[in-house]
Amino acid sequence: MRFIKRNLKYILPALIVFFVIVAAIANTSIHGVEKEQKKAMEALNPVEIGEEEILTQRETAIESGTVETEIMLEKKEQTNHKDKVTREDKKEGEEETKGNEEGQQKEGQQKEDSKKVKETKTKITKETIAKQKEQEAKEKTEYPKVVITVPKNEDLRQEDSSGSEDQQGEEEGERKISDGKDEGKDKYQTEPVPSGKPLPVNQEEQKVEDEEGFYVTISIDCLTVLQNMDNLEKGKDKYVGDGWILKTTKVRCKKGQTVYDILEQVCKAYSIQLESSFTPLYGSHYIEGIGNLYELDCGNLSGWMYNVDGWYPNYGCSRYVLKAGEAIQWRYSCNGLGADLGSDFMSGGNK
Repeated sequence: MRFIKRNLKYILPALIVFFVIVAAIANTSIHGVEKEQKKAMEALNPVEIGEEEILTQRETAIESGTVETEIMLEKKEQTNHKDKVTREDKKEGEEETKGNEEGQQKEGQQKEDSKKVKETKTKITKETIAKQKEQEAKEKTEYPKVVITVPKNEDLRQEDSSGSEDQQGEEEGERKISDGKDEGKDKYQTEPVPSGKPLPVNQEEQKVEDEEGFYVTISIDCLTVLQNMDNLEKGKDKYVGDGWILKTTKVRCKKGQTVYDILEQVCKAYSIQLESSFTPLYGSHYIEGIGNLYELDCGNLSGWMYNVDGWYPNYGCSRYVLKAGEAIQWRYSCNGLGADLGSDFMSGGNK
């Protein structure tokens, strides 16, 4: 330390000179390297490719080995690509073959199913086909549409051309008329008949005379249904038409025949569907359906009702014996047991 202190004034200048020389040498070396790099860049002529990209490619080549190594890698990649393409082609071929096999199986199954269907159709008998055609014909049946105003009951009354007024009076005399004095129900659960209206006849007392006859009129309509189509059972609208099943028709009646007898005759004559059942409890036929319109088809209280000269009797149609010139109307009621027809059925009278 003493040596350094004593000779410090000589050492410092020497160090300064040393560092200056080293710096000069280093500067010369750096300029030389830059000059060499510049010449190399000019030789490559990097006009379209940037200098940075050239240097990167060069460094990559040095890091990955020689140029030969790059060529080998490139060839290997090509080989791998060819192998991959070959495998994909093979796989596609296998899938195509599998698809063809499945298609053939499906086609065979379809042929087998078609064969079974044909065999099933062959089993259908001629009788079944005939029934189907008959049912279709019934469904397609349309009644003739007659545009007609509902006639008043008094207009339906017709004078009987077969006899005089005296003869008609005798007939009225033979048919028993209510005096309004009866009380309580008869053996067929019939309420007392209003005064001046014909009393019901019992089936065992009914007598029909073939030789004597006269004329009455009859009509069948379901006009009230047209105002209640929303309540009509699905599929029944085709039987409604314009509301008329049979327009007012004059028919010959035998002495002693009832309203039911005439209804049955005209339905047979005009091919109108009719379904009824005899109810022993009430001693009369009950009309379930006419023209394919049945009770309850248009509401919970809907069904068929009849009137004679505007009066809705409180007993069955098999118990009403007709006289000359009377007008029968069969009408479909949608609610209120004839309330929509102007009938006070429950009390045996009319509104």
